[in-house]
Amino acid sequence: MIITNTPKMIESLSGIRALAIILVLFRHGVKGALEKFNINIDSPFVIFMINGWSGVDLFFVLSGFLIGYHLHNRWPSKSSNFENFIRSYVYKRCIRILPVYYASIGIVLLLPASIYSINSHNITYDLAIHSVFLQDYLGSNFIVSLWSLASEIKFYILAPFIIYCFLKVNNKLLLIIALTIICLILYSQYIALTEELDFISYSHFFWEFRAPFHYAFLGLFIGIILATFYTRGGIPLWIKNEGNIVVLFSLASLIFILSSQSYASDNANWTLTIFIIAISIALYSLLILGAIYSKSVINKILSSKISHFISKISYPLYAIHMVVIPCSLKFSNSILQFIVIYILSSVLSAYILHICIENPLMKLKKNF
Repeated sequence: MIITNTPKMIESLSGIRALAIILVLFRHGVKGALEKFNINIDSPFVIFMINGWSGVDLFFVLSGFLIGYHLHNRWPSKSSNFENFIRSYVYKRCIRILPVYYASIGIVLLLPASIYSINSHNITYDLAIHSVFLQDYLGSNFIVSLWSLASEIKFYILAPFIIYCFLKVNNKLLLIIALTIICLILYSQYIALTEELDFISYSHFFWEFRAPFHYAFLGLFIGIILATFYTRGGIPLWIKNEGNIVVLFSLASLIFILSSQSYASDNANWTLTIFIIAISIALYSLLILGAIYSKSVINKILSSKISHFISKISYPLYAIHMVVIPCSLKFSNSILQFIVIYILSSVLSAYILHICIENPLMKLKKNF
């Protein structure tokens, strides 16, 4: 065990994590409901829910920020402690991610096809892919949403090395490096997309230009940049003083953008979609900073008990919610019934995973 500074928990970020999982639940829920119920897809509210895929980008920015925040605050002052520091970091990440991840895969493999049918032609092959976290490149055929965890794992491996490099440069140089890398990621994505001559379906766009780690890395990287400036006291004074306004501006902008049109359907303008993802990541970055410096009512909402509860079960909820959608549709005769069954089943399943698997192991994590 190594003794390091314990970073102060930023309570208001519970509300941000809760928002991220709610957006993802919107996306997959309405996508499932469209298969059975007559829904007005031109409604701004429905469009907003369809664009709930953006919640993954919020998860990425938040994850990058929290990992960077904890690494900066726990970074050993002596090089002789570095090996123990890395060992502790790896152990905690494994305890946090792997049990729920493998449990969710085990659940879908044990469920009868009448309840949940996996999209796998070779289970042994797909198990191998998921075991080494390559489903962001080779397909997430057990639970589609698990693609993002493959990107998270790769980021966890790189994060200590990124922080180590950041420690060597000042804020001005760091900003230049960060902007250069961000531009390179977006430019490479744009060039790769424009080289596609044929019609691009949503599925093709997703697996070629959305899910792969070298593109998903953008949100995670920006998150770790935010954490670096935050721990160094490099956040602009106007954000610190006007946290509430920053939160409201970010939310209003996101609602407007995500309610305007669907950016993830077969007839979408994929160049625009790439631009929207980048804009959303920028707004989510502002939202996170605004939440940190929020005050009064907004801070109370973001730090409320319901926000903490949703945040607490957000990971198992993310891992398992898609599994309950087919069954929820099967037992629903109306959209209202589906919403109730879908939400209650997802929350209950996630809470069971949290109580039985995540929470006991998280206690071990705290002791290391």
